[in-house]
Amino acid sequence: MNTERVPTENNGMHHSVGGWPKEFDYQEASEVTKYMRKLTKEPSNMYSQAARELVMGATRCVEQNNEIDLFEEYF
Repeated sequence: MNTERVPTENNGMHHSVGGWPKEFDYQEASEVTKYMRKLTKEPSNMYSQAARELVMGATRCVEQNNEIDLFEEYF
């Protein structure tokens, strides 16, 4: 089957500011260091801990799915 061609165009984006809260001015070095210090002191905001927990949960689900034989008749 022949389909119609759809014109496409490549677009790029440059994002250099980051995801700073509205209260902080990312161009002020003192505010940036204060915010970074706050992030490192609070363990609930740690990215590595959150990523580790997500990976552990995903790994558990993958291992559980690997234990089931999809082609075996169970009932």
